Amino acid sequence: GGLLEAGETLDAAAAREVREETGVEARPLGIVALRSRVDGLNNDTYVVWLLEPVSGEPVPDGREVDDCRYLPFPEIAAREDVVYLVKYFAARLATGAVTPHARAHDYAFQFPGTTPDTWKLFA
Repeated sequence: GGLLEAGETLDAAAAREVREETGVEARPLGIVALRSRVDGLNNDTYVVWLLEPVSGEPVPDGREVDDCRYLPFPEIAAREDVVYLVKYFAARLATGAVTPHARAHDYAFQFPGTTPDTWKLFA
């Protein structure tokens, strides 16, 4: 999880957060879910991404992440220290039930001053 920085798109933030917290360079493949939560006066919204590792081995940053590693789907399901949200998506990925909203590269952004890096559509 994390927050957007000024001038940052969601996909760039997802890749940056993974890099900062695990040392892994990852390429966002698409949005697989939107989770909205209200807990008393607190609320948050997660945009859940499917990412592909490009380089680097997972190493926890020691601040936000205590442990990170690649696991096969059956091990994710069997472990008690994996949160339910991760187990849920791992099970869906394992069965092919996830269809990411990928970046539309054929979308013609039309506002003056916008570029493919500043104006993105995920459909």
